[in-house]
Amino acid sequence: MRKSLGILFTLTLVACGKGTQTVGDKRLTDAGVAVPADAGDLPDSGQMMTPVDAGHDAGLPDAGPNMCPDSDGDGATVCDGDCNDSDSSVKPGATEVVNGKDDDCDGTVDAYIPGVDTDGDGDPYPQDCDDLEPLVSHNSVENPGNGIDDDCDGMIDEADNCDAQIAGSSAMDFARSIGLCEGVTGASFSNGVPNSRRIVNKLGDAWLPKQGANLAMISSGDAVDNYMSSGYVVQPGNQFYNETTHPLYSSPKCGAPSSVPTAKDISELDLSVKVPANAHSFSFQFAYFSAEYPEYLCTQYNDRFIVLLQSTAINPGSMPAQQCVNGASPATCNISYDNGGQPITVNNALFTVCDTFNGMNTQGVQVKNTCTQSAGLLNKTGYDRVTQGEKAGGGTGWLTTTAPVTPGEIINLRFIVFDEGDYKLDSAALIDNFQWHLTAVSEPSTMPAP
Repeated sequence: MRKSLGILFTLTLVACGKGTQTVGDKRLTDAGVAVPADAGDLPDSGQMMTPVDAGHDAGLPDAGPNMCPDSDGDGATVCDGDCNDSDSSVKPGATEVVNGKDDDCDGTVDAYIPGVDTDGDGDPYPQDCDDLEPLVSHNSVENPGNGIDDDCDGMIDEADNCDAQIAGSSAMDFARSIGLCEGVTGASFSNGVPNSRRIVNKLGDAWLPKQGANLAMISSGDAVDNYMSSGYVVQPGNQFYNETTHPLYSSPKCGAPSSVPTAKDISELDLSVKVPANAHSFSFQFAYFSAEYPEYLCTQYNDRFIVLLQSTAINPGSMPAQQCVNGASPATCNISYDNGGQPITVNNALFTVCDTFNGMNTQGVQVKNTCTQSAGLLNKTGYDRVTQGEKAGGGTGWLTTTAPVTPGEIINLRFIVFDEGDYKLDSAALIDNFQWHLTAVSEPSTMPAP
């Protein structure tokens, strides 16, 4: 009976203030420490407990020296963040080296070592601001909106200000005027005279930059509008009498000459560019104007604007007929053409800024072209004038060409405009808004710009 009462007595607990219990003449704190009943009120934390007693009474490891040993004698314990206390070369603050270990205990192995390119993106640390992410480096292009400093320039989601870098009228300045100011490894005017090219801030009344404050203009005549040169007329235009082999001939849908013509009064901007490590395609915008419209529709006078891209990403087998240079390696193809595979000429389906024409061309052939955009957009461009009873021309409106590339390769881009058939009557192109894209495309395309 006494034994049963004893058991009952030891199990009878009486509350005695917050955080304590009474057992006979002793009290227990929340942590299970027995103290005299008359020790006064104690805080919940049991401040009178020693770390060692608290640990033992709670069934935990000691909170004293034995809990944070320095087993390898490197001056750092596990409590200090030593991630391997059996290796004295490993501790916070140690120098990271390439050895398969996390020497500095930062959670990474063989990373962020000066001069070492851990992620293999061609950009070693500390130049590479994230050496564990191959798409982040000085070789990448900024991807606006993702909250990351993709190109490691110390800024996040910034837009390039190429216009601020324009210093004159060099080929590099032309690249900057179209929005291409990073990664250009070569820039030249392969063909053309100075009068046939110009960096402008507008053309006529309606043609303004698509990005920045400038755009590039190349022409088979003088690269001006009627604000820059009030007396200049594109018909008959200016003849420079330079001539070269046709860059890439493809037969027009009508009015084909009997043999491959030469390129006359040619103007060309030639750029070599290293593709960013995270880019899989690019785009640019352009507008084409020609004084060959409408009288020379479907004739051998077929002035052209072509853009030749040399890239390992192009598959000539997926391109329209006659748009690629035979046997070129890497593939070299014209990337600006309409849905019918026609290059940019007056006979192109995208030639829509004009007066609709239904009549006889200069060869006595009945031709028709339906225009869907107002010819008023040509005001003061020079291509809106009537000379000797003939209308001076028309244009395409803004178009966007998109093409595939391979990350990290060096591509060659040739923007070319020229007369075909003779030296007379000018044609011109505005070029702007070059952009890299992270998304891949299977083949080039050219569509009306939004």
